[in-house]
Amino acid sequence: MPPRKKSFGKRSKQDKTLIKKEQSLRASPEDEKLEEPDIIHPLERKVLEQDSKVKENEYNELLLTFSDLNNLYKDKRYTKWEEKCWYNYVYKSREINPLILPEVNAYLTELEEDEVCDIMHVFKEYHKSQQMCEDIKLAVLECPEIAPKTMRSWMQSIKNLQHMMRKKMDVATFKILRAANEHINDESFNMEFGVSDQSNGQTSITYCLWGNLSKNLRHKGMTWTSIGFSFELPPELLKISCAVRIWHSLFDNITPTFCESAIPNGCKLGELVIKDLKLYKKMYLLNNTDNFAETLLEEIYPASEDQICLQLEASVMSELLNAALKQIAAPELSGKTDAEKFSSAITFTPPEEPELIILEKAEYYVVGGLYHFDLFQLPYQTMKSGCWIFTNWNEKELVRIPYRTSIIPIRHPKPDMSPAVAAEFADSEIKRFDKEMCSAISVSLKLPENVLFLEQPVPAFWIPLKKGFTTIGFFETKYDEDTGHIFFKTNRFGIIGLLQRKYNNMPYQSWELSKGIENNTALLTITGMQVAIKINISKEGCCIQQIERDGKSLFSDCYSVWMNPDGLIKKLLSMGINIGVEKDINNFIEISPKDAELENWTYSCMSVLCHAFNFYWSRWNAAMQSDQLVLKYNFVEDEKDKFIHVLLTPEKAVEIKCTESNTKFSDEPLEGQKYCSNLYHLLLERNEVELPEGIDYEFLHHVEVLRVQVG
Repeated sequence: MPPRKKSFGKRSKQDKTLIKKEQSLRASPEDEKLEEPDIIHPLERKVLEQDSKVKENEYNELLLTFSDLNNLYKDKRYTKWEEKCWYNYVYKSREINPLILPEVNAYLTELEEDEVCDIMHVFKEYHKSQQMCEDIKLAVLECPEIAPKTMRSWMQSIKNLQHMMRKKMDVATFKILRAANEHINDESFNMEFGVSDQSNGQTSITYCLWGNLSKNLRHKGMTWTSIGFSFELPPELLKISCAVRIWHSLFDNITPTFCESAIPNGCKLGELVIKDLKLYKKMYLLNNTDNFAETLLEEIYPASEDQICLQLEASVMSELLNAALKQIAAPELSGKTDAEKFSSAITFTPPEEPELIILEKAEYYVVGGLYHFDLFQLPYQTMKSGCWIFTNWNEKELVRIPYRTSIIPIRHPKPDMSPAVAAEFADSEIKRFDKEMCSAISVSLKLPENVLFLEQPVPAFWIPLKKGFTTIGFFETKYDEDTGHIFFKTNRFGIIGLLQRKYNNMPYQSWELSKGIENNTALLTITGMQVAIKINISKEGCCIQQIERDGKSLFSDCYSVWMNPDGLIKKLLSMGINIGVEKDINNFIEISPKDAELENWTYSCMSVLCHAFNFYWSRWNAAMQSDQLVLKYNFVEDEKDKFIHVLLTPEKAVEIKCTESNTKFSDEPLEGQKYCSNLYHLLLERNEVELPEGIDYEFLHHVEVLRVQVG
């Protein structure tokens, strides 16, 4: 049993009353705290109910405004598309319609049967096919509604045109190589041929051929200064009858990238934008067709075709090896065994190389077109004797030599090796690597002048089977920014692209969306890490006003050319400047990700209000949480240096006292504000501005698309 408490005796009545009074005094604050919520809670609940009702009314009002503007823009798109189709039908009925697949195929059949294979004629047809691809791409961006069957037909037309471009270039190359004796260099006695084609004031195609006629080991390759290409072959290739082609084209004629860039960005006022391209294409197809196991581009560019090409390469490999052995001088091979003959020629077998790593499309993109770097078997030469011309009719087309040697990078000693063993291992690795590098091909390429590289280009081979680029196979890469040349050594031939990181100009240092000089115009200014861009926006579309880097204006010939927002973003991308932000950008650079719905809703409000207000970037936005946005604005009629900061959350929008000069962020609101749930109603209520009747819905849509894509 617990011990019994001591008794202090009986208390008097006076003591009992004092104790009760003390207990009542102690309990009164707690009782007040318990009773206080019963008084305040109904008031808070009433305020919350009022705010919720205001938010719902404002949301419905704004959603109705956005819906009306979207419907007006959609009707306008249908009208403009019908007018364009009618114009093409009336005034371009005799021209090939690239949107009709049978007409495209008929043109390609006629082009294939055309026996005129002059290189300049092929360039002309190349530009014609390229323009047809651009017309299809423009139609995809402009057509308001595309059926899945129509989209498949258009993408198939682009692929067929790409294939015919490559085929005609191969035919022209074969004809030139057959007459290699007509293009002999007086010093090397090898064939050298080079030509470039100007289109719209810029070099769009550069083409050069080299044929090994003399088989002289002193003449290792070709240097064509005017074109900017040069290469040196290893001794193994200088002993056989081979030809090398370097063909550069600004137009992508082999990868599905061109078709991917034709997919429009589905963007409407007040709707959540899907910035993931793969997800968008997948949803686009699923929403328009019943059974699609794969995306449209995977159907148009199947991997099975690439596997067939690999099988063909493997089947001719042994024949080419035997031909190479026969072409080596007889005295050099006399008295040698078959194994020695094999080793003295060239090793065509695929080497044991590091695991193939494909660069992420979301992180890297090609700038400046593609370089076709090919090795061919030199065909028999056409001989003239009097009035007779002798030609070997057994050879009908080019034969590619699948050259590839084993060059494995230097491996480092293992940690458990002793110092003596590690030194011996390192020495052996250096000797092995130097020996393997003797079979490498040295290449120098001049970069196009109409593109911008913000960092050292990354050379990469196109891998058809993986549908991507890899940097494996390049060694000792150097970049001369002053001359615009890139130098590297490689162990193979193939299609080369020069890549750079997509977000090397981000994160943005600042942005500004201000009202233009005229009605229904705006100016978007973006200041990146290296490049600043100014873009004019109107109902006609968008155009570049200025591109500046290190105080110098760039690409002035591209200014004031109006195009739709999607076309402008893709045009800048082809020039080497990316302003588009994808959903997975935070995987590649450090940014403060924001709530997608809040961000897009805010951009929609800015688009509708940019006729009366200027909006600016705030340095506090990066420090906010994902469900908070901070920006600053001013009224068009106010002073330019007068700014008001706004804090936006999914629940409310409020003007705050904090400024850019503050040392610490404060969310203290300005006095005299009513509850507003979004930026649109806040600015209209605080500035007594109404949406004018004359505002153009096409202009609003262009602002919305561009602002959302820029992020």
